[in-house]
Amino acid sequence: MERNRTTQTMTTPHTARVLLADGSHIVTESLSIRLNTEQGISVVAAVRSAGELIQLAREVRPDVILVNVHLPGMDGADCVAELRTALPNVPIIVFTIYDLVMTRIVFLEAGANAVVQGNHLAERLVTEIRRLCAPSAE
Repeated sequence: MERNRTTQTMTTPHTARVLLADGSHIVTESLSIRLNTEQGISVVAAVRSAGELIQLAREVRPDVILVNVHLPGMDGADCVAELRTALPNVPIIVFTIYDLVMTRIVFLEAGANAVVQGNHLAERLVTEIRRLCAPSAE
């Protein structure tokens, strides 16, 4: 069980605190690095299983949760549904490289606010984080 926590000494009111979950260490590391280069976005933790995600989401209370459709330990839609119940006001963005209509439907019905699919995931995730965490989105 590996957790990557980024220490954040000062958060401005416009910084979106992101909790990232993906089963691959390479993906969590590369996305964390990429997202942390964006002004107003800070990855506060990255986890690699559904159980860790649910537990840490309750502890950290992020501004937004990014979760891959495939996480060890639980069906992705069930994980999103549990997160939605535990943190009803926290936006959840599901991501995958696969572009399937059924995936979008399943995760939106489970409680995701957005499903980002296909190529250029990092750029699309940044766009969705900003959209969902904008002051007008509250």
